[in-house]
Amino acid sequence: MSDKAFIISTIIVLAICLLLTLAHLAYIGYAYQNSSIIYFVSQEIWP
Repeated sequence: MSDKAFIISTIIVLAICLLLTLAHLAYIGYAYQNSSIIYFVSQEIWP
């Protein structure tokens, strides 16, 4: 594998990881707003 191919592969993998992280954060925000159980637990843990 050449250096150029390695750099491109690394950037693609990092971009996929970043997108997955953002998707999880968006889902956590959505679930937090639409779930009273998550809200209750978060209030107990972080008053």
